[in-house]
Amino acid sequence: MATYDERSRERLKLRMNMAIDDEYTIMRTIHQRDFEVIKNMYEKKKQSKIIEGLTKELYKLRKKIETNQQDNKLCEKFNAYQRKHSNSNKKQSTNKSSFISQSKLNLCVHKKPK
Repeated sequence: MATYDERSRERLKLRMNMAIDDEYTIMRTIHQRDFEVIKNMYEKKKQSKIIEGLTKELYKLRKKIETNQQDNKLCEKFNAYQRKHSNSNKKQSTNKSSFISQSKLNLCVHKKPK
């Protein structure tokens, strides 16, 4: 049979092992929480970058739409101008005073209908 000192040493070893296990569990829990906080921060940052990129793309698309709408208006003006002057046998003036530039005229002529 074990003596009192041996039993007390065994109990002390058990208590120390339990304390070490508890400390490990506590540290693991803290690290897990830290990991989750860092992970959440990373996800939020990633999402904000995605949103920023999408916002830039949306802005570019809006600019393209506005440009296309302006081109469509110019094409409509050009078509109306052509219809108006095709009925009369007047020659089209090629002055700088014409209300539409030659590049825009070419754009309207070659533009496909939707």
